[in-house]
Amino acid sequence: MKYVIIQCPYCGNYLAVPIRQKTKLCTYCGRRINVLRARRITYAKDGREASAILRALKAKKAGILDELYGRRGLK
Repeated sequence: MKYVIIQCPYCGNYLAVPIRQKTKLCTYCGRRINVLRARRITYAKDGREASAILRALKAKKAGILDELYGRRGLK
């Protein structure tokens, strides 16, 4: 199953959503998000890849990307 990585328009956190899903309840702020209108960051081919992308995006947002992943960083 393919996933889309979106950013919540209310709190700014990142979420992985199955590609065919139309709405998503944000696990951080509790607001309902229209997936089609949300900012799409990237796509993932499966849940494992989506999870890895989310971890990297959250580490980048927290400013600890280099500490966790070295100089490779996020492309």
